Amino acid sequence: MKHRRLTALLLMLLLCAALGASSFALVPHRGYSYDNNGIATAAPIPYSFEQEVNGVDYGIGAFTSAADLFVDQDDNIYVLDGKNARVCIFDSDLELVRIIGSAGEGVVGSEISYQGENVTFNAPSGLFVYEHFDKKLLYVADTGNARIVRFDMLGELDKKGSVEEACQPIAAETIYTKPAIDLINENAAYKPLKLVVDRAERMHVVCQTINRGIVKLNPDGSFNSFYGAPEVSYELIEKFWRLISTNEQLARMEHFVPTEYNNIAMDPEGFVWVVTKTIADRYIHDSMKTDYDDTAGRQEHAPVKKINSYGTDITSRTGTYPPVGDIASVTIEYERAGSGVNVLAQMQVLCGTSAFEDITVDEYGCYYIMDSLRHKVFCYDCDGNLLFQFANDGTQFGTFKNPVAIGTFQDDKVIVLDSIDASLMIFKPTDYGARILAAVRAYQQGEYQQSEDLWQEVLKMNSNNMLAYSGVGKALYRSGEYRAAMRYFTIAKNVEYYSKALEEYLHELIGNKFTVVFLVIVGIVLVIWIIKTTKQFRSFLRNGVKKVM
Repeated sequence: MKHRRLTALLLMLLLCAALGASSFALVPHRGYSYDNNGIATAAPIPYSFEQEVNGVDYGIGAFTSAADLFVDQDDNIYVLDGKNARVCIFDSDLELVRIIGSAGEGVVGSEISYQGENVTFNAPSGLFVYEHFDKKLLYVADTGNARIVRFDMLGELDKKGSVEEACQPIAAETIYTKPAIDLINENAAYKPLKLVVDRAERMHVVCQTINRGIVKLNPDGSFNSFYGAPEVSYELIEKFWRLISTNEQLARMEHFVPTEYNNIAMDPEGFVWVVTKTIADRYIHDSMKTDYDDTAGRQEHAPVKKINSYGTDITSRTGTYPPVGDIASVTIEYERAGSGVNVLAQMQVLCGTSAFEDITVDEYGCYYIMDSLRHKVFCYDCDGNLLFQFANDGTQFGTFKNPVAIGTFQDDKVIVLDSIDASLMIFKPTDYGARILAAVRAYQQGEYQQSEDLWQEVLKMNSNNMLAYSGVGKALYRSGEYRAAMRYFTIAKNVEYYSKALEEYLHELIGNKFTVVFLVIVGIVLVIWIIKTTKQFRSFLRNGVKKVM
């Protein structure tokens, strides 16, 4: 009897363990992609959760109100722990190497000095690492103190081994206080939120309460200029009332000011990218109704912009839909394994207007955007085509509660900082996601045959991926196989590239056979002329000679 009970207990434990493992292995979200009609169809998961990093596991306490992250060229990860007023730095092996600053007693951190005096952060909200000309400079937007603090990080990331070594004191190299700006009230609050630094060490800062665009500061911290301010738009009825209103009435009306940018990033080529999450739904929906060639329609009220040095938006938005995140609310079907058979199940995709919180751009021009409303990551190629999306909100591993920052790590991995979960979540590409990224990169590097092969593999995994059909068509087009490319562009309903392929095909068809066609036409004309002339001569011999006689 005892043996039976023991056996039953062991079987129960094994069953519980199996169920637990199965539950842990469940994917917390379902993949989907959009077709050319805006309908979502089931798709494989492009990224899967790999690892979580939090301060508790390192003995430094939990991240509190974490505000930003940055990944440098050596894959060191910088986490801005806002309420704890410190920057926690991990190397590419996820070992703790440095802590800069602390909120005071009870918070693990290091002392900061500047010109002999102690310095502490106050509600810091943004950071950036400058890496050019053998320099490695850390910039921290110390928002509560209305300043930007800079550190020289050369040699500061070699302090591996223990928390004590990571917490050695550090001196700030430079502190940039509020610059003198003639265009705004001198008493106006100065609150730098996010920043990037270009190769000339000029700082590009997004400031709270300053809605003239990005604030550009010279290397010495003095004001340079504003640029890239979002345009102000009025509804038709608002324009009418402003036209007929008196000055007093206009003064009492609500002031219309440009929308403030929410975050800023810099790509490897030095272009500045900005995102805005406060654009009204109706403007987003209007931009989705425009065609790919309606540049102005897609540019107005765009939630993501690539800005050049002149402040001009140069983002390419030639995809089926502009880069706005989710575009519809639909129900899709997918296959779910159950009881040894595949059954169809339905999933309601909670879509609609997204809210872009942060952006990061890789060396191939692909950009990942963090959606803080839908708790998803959207990835687009350099032309604005949606490659894939992943993640969701929830409490499981691989889901978010309040994502605030995003970065790329070790080539294709993605890191997301969650403020409420107080952790870094690391995602790695699945076979499906890796092939999509590899296909895009092969095409950009001129490896068109390799790109075609990779897109064909993507189609084997997901025959509903319209971008893959376009990808195969583009690779064939670049390889000069225009007729074959046209077939794929037809499936993808890619009118733009179908027209290009058709033009090249006709040019090739006529160009290669022009000489033959020309000689045939000349020969036919010549034969007709000879026949006609011969007939006329014979007619003259029969009739003309008789008349002469």
